[in-house]
Amino acid sequence: MMWYLIFYFSSCWAAYNDGSTSTLLNLEGTIPIFYRDNQYNIPVELWIVETYPRAPPVCFVRPTADMMVKPGHPHVTSDGFVKIPYTVDWQPDFTLLELVAHMCSIFGNIPPVFRRPMTSRPMPHQDRLDGSSTSVSSGHSSTGGYFQRGSQAQSRTPQPSPYYIPQFQTQSRQGLSSSEGAYDTNLLFGSSAQSLEGGSSVSGPELYALGGMSNGMRPEDRAAALKVEVTRKIQMQLEKNFKRVRDDIDLQFEYEVQLTQSRENVERGLQSLRFLRDDLTRAQGILDAQDESISVWLEENENKDALDPDAILVEGDDLSKQYVDYLNWRLQQDEETNLTLCLSRMIMTLAESYSIDDALYYMDRALSNDEIELSVFLKEVRKLSRKQFMCLALVQKIHAKQQELTSSSYYRSPRD
Repeated sequence: MMWYLIFYFSSCWAAYNDGSTSTLLNLEGTIPIFYRDNQYNIPVELWIVETYPRAPPVCFVRPTADMMVKPGHPHVTSDGFVKIPYTVDWQPDFTLLELVAHMCSIFGNIPPVFRRPMTSRPMPHQDRLDGSSTSVSSGHSSTGGYFQRGSQAQSRTPQPSPYYIPQFQTQSRQGLSSSEGAYDTNLLFGSSAQSLEGGSSVSGPELYALGGMSNGMRPEDRAAALKVEVTRKIQMQLEKNFKRVRDDIDLQFEYEVQLTQSRENVERGLQSLRFLRDDLTRAQGILDAQDESISVWLEENENKDALDPDAILVEGDDLSKQYVDYLNWRLQQDEETNLTLCLSRMIMTLAESYSIDDALYYMDRALSNDEIELSVFLKEVRKLSRKQFMCLALVQKIHAKQQELTSSSYYRSPRD
C-alpha cells in the first residue's frame, strides 16, 4: 500500500531551559497509521536540533482540540513527547523517513491519542491572530533542553487552545486534508478534521503547541499533574541523594574500621620494638661487662710464660717415676694392639665383601642359565647387597680409626 507524507516546515526560534535561544527547523504534518484495519492520521511535529544528524530530532504528538494523549502510553508522555527506540539508539546515518516509518509502526500497534470525552472538551475561545509567540514548554527532561518558543511565553497565561497562527508562516494547509484524508471521526479519534482543514477562521496553517497546553486539560488538572510529576522527580532525586550519602557513610565507616585496625597494628609494632630495644640494652650491658672482664684477664696473663702440657705431670719420687713410665709403656702397647686389631678386622671385612661379589656373580650366571628362579634370585640379591653394604660401611669406620691412631702415635712425645 502506497502512502504519502506531507510536512510543512518553518524556521522558528526556541528557548532552552537555561534561557538561551536558537533558531530551529520545525516540521509539522501528519503520519498515517493503520489500527484495526482503518487508517488514521496522527498530527506530529518534528524539531531539527542544531546537532542533527549526530543527535535525533525532537518529536511530539500534537492532538487536536477534541483529542488527547493516551495516558500511560509507553512511547508518548502526557505532554506529547515521543520517545521510541529509534531515537534512543540514534545514529548519524539514520534518516527522518525511517524515523517516521518507525513511528507509524509503533503507533499502529498502540495509538498515542484517542477521542476526548464530551464532558472534558475545552470551551471555544478566541484564536490569537496577532502573530506573537506563545509557550511551547515540553515539561520533559528528555526533549533535548527545549523549553519554550517565543519571548512572551513566561508572561502569558496558558490557554486551552492547542494551536495558534505564527506570523512567519505563510503557506496554506488546505491541500493537506485532501491529499492525506481527514481523520476518521467515528472509530478512534472523534471529530477532529477541522484542525487540519482550511475551513476554520484560521487563515494560515496551525502550529500545535508544546507542553501541557496541547491536550486541552483544565488548569487545575494540569497543575495537579505537574505537582505529581514534580513530586515524583523530587522524590527520585532525594532517593538518589540519600543513596549516595548512605554509600559515602558506609565507605567512611569502612575506612574508619581499616584505620582503627591499622592504628592497633602500629601500636603493637611500637610496643614490640620497645621490648626489643630493652632486651638489646640489657644484652649490650652484659656484653660490655664480659668484654671488660676478658680484657682484664688478658692484661694479667699476657706476659706469663707458656706451659708445656707434658711437663705438668712431674714425678716427686722414684715410685712416681716408675708409675709414669709404666703408664706411657701401657699406652704405647695399647696403641699398637689397637692398630693390629683394626688391621685384622679390615682384612676380614674386605674378604667378606669380595666373597659377596663372587656370590652375586655366580648367582647372575645361574639366573642366565635358568638354574634358579627369578624370585629366589631377587630375594638372595637383596640379602647379599644389604650384607655387603654393612661390610663397606665397617671398612670405612676401621679406616678412620686407623688414621686417628696413627696420627695420635705420631704426634705423641716419647718420654725417657
